[in-house]
Amino acid sequence: MKKKIATLVMLGAAIAPAAGVVKVQAVMSQGTAVAGTSSGQAAILVQVNDPATGAAITGLPQANFQVVDQLSLPGQTCSFTNQITSFSETADGAYEIRVGLAITARDCAWVRGTYLAGIKISGNVQGESIATLTVR
Repeated sequence: MKKKIATLVMLGAAIAPAAGVVKVQAVMSQGTAVAGTSSGQAAILVQVNDPATGAAITGLPQANFQVVDQLSLPGQTCSFTNQITSFSETADGAYEIRVGLAITARDCAWVRGTYLAGIKISGNVQGESIATLTVR
């Protein structure tokens, strides 16, 4: 019996949140990203909160945010990984990020379909989320 109790206590300790970890939620919008074009931008709204209190985490700089294009779609020749074109804190821990395509690749254009993005926050606070983007 003692062994089972010790195992439960260890499991509880293993899943406790680490200091500096924040709750990150993200949604994406097509914005001006249109299939067959390279100049459009997709919008991401990221909400950052303290997981214990729910308090908004404000004042994070753009340098703490990374946006990663997680999967390639058929016909996709370039991505929006780390291609942040604008960044602003809108209010109460909400951050608006716009991403464009890395136009270094030949024939770079948005492809019709659903993209998967990873949004990562680093620095004094850390967290991550995923979001989908449907380009029509």
